[in-house]
Amino acid sequence: MAGTLTCFVITGFGKKADLLTQRTLDMDLVYKKMLKPVCDEFKDPSIDCFRACDKLYTGTIDSFMYRWIFEADIAIADISTLNPNAIYELGVRYALKPYSTIVISEDQLKFPFDFNHVLIHTYKHGGNDIDEQAVKTFTDKLRQLLKDIIPMLEVKDTNDSPVYDYLRNDIFPPKMKKKKQVRKAWDPMLVKVIKSSDIKQVAENNLLNKVSQTEVEQMLDTAPGENLNTPVNRKDILKEMYAAAFNTIGLQHKAVNAYGPYKGLFDNIGEVNFANTSAIIKSLSEEVNTQKAKGMDEKRISASPVITGMINDLKQSLSEKKLSLSQLLDKAEEAKKKNQLRESLAYFALALDLDPANIFIIQRIVLLTYKLESPDTLTALKLAEQLLRDHLRPDEVIDVETLGLAGAIYKRLAESENENENITRALRYYEKGFLIANDYYNGINCAYMYVLRTSKATDKMERIADYMNAKKIWRSVVEICDNEIRKIDEGGTNKDQVWILQSKAEALAGLNDGKINEEIAALLSQTEAINNTFSRETFEKQHKKLIDLITSIQNTLQ
Repeated sequence: MAGTLTCFVITGFGKKADLLTQRTLDMDLVYKKMLKPVCDEFKDPSIDCFRACDKLYTGTIDSFMYRWIFEADIAIADISTLNPNAIYELGVRYALKPYSTIVISEDQLKFPFDFNHVLIHTYKHGGNDIDEQAVKTFTDKLRQLLKDIIPMLEVKDTNDSPVYDYLRNDIFPPKMKKKKQVRKAWDPMLVKVIKSSDIKQVAENNLLNKVSQTEVEQMLDTAPGENLNTPVNRKDILKEMYAAAFNTIGLQHKAVNAYGPYKGLFDNIGEVNFANTSAIIKSLSEEVNTQKAKGMDEKRISASPVITGMINDLKQSLSEKKLSLSQLLDKAEEAKKKNQLRESLAYFALALDLDPANIFIIQRIVLLTYKLESPDTLTALKLAEQLLRDHLRPDEVIDVETLGLAGAIYKRLAESENENENITRALRYYEKGFLIANDYYNGINCAYMYVLRTSKATDKMERIADYMNAKKIWRSVVEICDNEIRKIDEGGTNKDQVWILQSKAEALAGLNDGKINEEIAALLSQTEAINNTFSRETFEKQHKKLIDLITSIQNTLQ
């Protein structure tokens, strides 16, 4: 079987929480370390493996997603964490295709009864990383699964869908109204004309080697009614969110474009879509073929004033960045790690235009909104709080990341206004997150908020109760961190090792009345050895407030 097969990966992306096992998994690692590399190994036929977020498109993702689910030669559905979107999309795939669907999950997933009849291939996931042995074991299995499936695609008499298994005599799989469009390579004459101009290098990097001609032209079809002379780049969903929040927090007299984090947000990044390029390519291709039909050769076509003008338009368009949703998210995360918070927010805003309901993107936007402290710390916190309540609803959900964000916002708000009320709110969210995930992050913050509330309480019994709760949680945090450190010592990997060591050090310091003993000092030395940017002095400075609070509490309890 020659040519290229498509493999659509149905999965969540970013970090997802499994509430039943109280674990958080980085789903991007599964795709990048195991699924994509195995598919890329295949050459005859080759396999184009992709997630929804990896493709370039205009508008929102839904119409594309259903087409990819239907048209993909192979689908791999990862139902780890019982991600509702992934399970829904798997159901759509089962309804549309009787065959060539592979279901996978991490091996600690607790399957609902409905999945008892589904063959699920499992892999080991460390949470923040996947170790080499786990990668090798699963990729070997996946490689063989794909080898078994490929010959069956021509026969089409196999069945892995429970829908067609139980209803085999009652239904038939749907067919496309028109023949599935073959992914068209670039028109040879069009390529020659483009490469003979002064835009050869940028055209190769930003167009010819990145996307097919068919895909570019399809983008034009998905943007009806747009002015084709104007680049389609909405940049408006975040603006609308901010505008609504401005009205709620009393800033209705301020313009979002001129005040706060949205002001000048996109100044340092270019356009990021192909919508304008697709219009130029379609017109250029038609003109090249018209002149070719008249008997003109490549040299004369390239010298034509009409073609020259179109090439100049293409040159301008290709100076802009062309990024898929996953590339936008990678850019956003990269900028965040470099502390380029404004650029990070800009990329997340553009990603939100492509996937407006994506909770991970909204969480990052809320985080960056208060981190930017624009126009000032308190206003940024209030703006972030309103976005949190409008779009993430922390009182209604059990999403650990959302609860951690809520705790962080109210923890900081307590330093500026409504101290006791905001301390209690922060404590409630951190504690809820800790009960759900049993994680060191929410645990260490929950303990700190108990200590802070203890220092403000006037009733002695309340002070004792809160302080004992803090100590209880510190002990749990030490156990959680010890368990993670044990896994690392046994050969596992964890990208958050530094944070684990710091959290254990803080918990031990709390249990040791704020004093740094030999065990804590050893943890700090180990952290310095792993990350040379870590400063023990910074750690001690950050925890001076905790030490002062503990000293004050102990004086009142004597």
